[in-house]
Amino acid sequence: MRFTLKWMLRLTLLFVIAFGALLAFSTITDYRPEPESEEKLSLEGKAGKIEGDTFTTLIWNIGYAGLGAEMDFFNDGGKMVRPTEEQHAKFLGGIKEFVASMRD
Repeated sequence: MRFTLKWMLRLTLLFVIAFGALLAFSTITDYRPEPESEEKLSLEGKAGKIEGDTFTTLIWNIGYAGLGAEMDFFNDGGKMVRPTEEQHAKFLGGIKEFVASMRD
């Protein structure tokens, strides 16, 4: 028992030392270029004219069009995993209507 415990401790110590050596090596050999040696890039090409100064973004988790008010979802204490085809069609139609109403 003591023999096995000694070898397990030695093996653990070996792994800790090896990991420390890896971290030290990575830190020492990390490439850090001098600030004056950095390469300057130039941009070429024509930029398009931007109309206006604002834009609108819509971010929305639609839940694969499977989560509506009538859905009895199991994570919310219900019994269903997926909506019926009729519910899916209704939810998808509502999503399409909402997105269409958001367009300018």
